[in-house]
Amino acid sequence: MDMGEEVVRLLEMQIDLVVKLGPVDIGLLELARRHAERNPLILTVDNALAQECERAKISVSLLREVVTADY
Repeated sequence: MDMGEEVVRLLEMQIDLVVKLGPVDIGLLELARRHAERNPLILTVDNALAQECERAKISVSLLREVVTADY
């Protein structure tokens, strides 16, 4: 497994999204975009982040749905 570190610079983030979601969430979203070919999945409890992931066509799951899913 590749465990290299990657940086998403705050100044390169869309300011409107940083204001709306915060730099950590936008950093996760940007990393997922950069690695789209690996089909990343963002697991979150934040509805706003989940909606932004769906807009960006990034796989996302809400933690409460994963925890309560019938197996």
